[in-house]
Amino acid sequence: MSNDFKLIMEEVYDDIEYITGIKPSYINGSFISSYERGCFLAPHSDEFPPPAPCMAFVLGLTEKWSPHWGGLTHIAGKDPLASTAILPKYNSLVLFKIPTWHMVTEVAQCAPHNRVVYSGWISAESIPHSESSFWFLAD
Repeated sequence: MSNDFKLIMEEVYDDIEYITGIKPSYINGSFISSYERGCFLAPHSDEFPPPAPCMAFVLGLTEKWSPHWGGLTHIAGKDPLASTAILPKYNSLVLFKIPTWHMVTEVAQCAPHNRVVYSGWISAESIPHSESSFWFLAD
């Protein structure tokens, strides 16, 4: 199944380059996560030894999610005490440079279903300087 999602991501390489200025060359690893009630992802920055991927991605596969159910992705900004909270949304794409501190808040016990995402890392041919460290794309 993750190979199907990998092909979907490869199909949007041109869009990723247009939005971020970073030209993807290949997916460096990917997986599907299902956050059940009580699950969370502790703060981390996805640092790898060279040659490291330059960008992480999270493709939202959860429909009809309420912020009251937790499971929000938080991405740190330039201020280490501030972050941007992103509500899980079906068919949304979060991209962020590596290393960037991020986390997922705990999924509440009242959540009626799991929060599901396809995530991974992208290596790139070129990495231009950009003030942005993350991008959120949703319809």
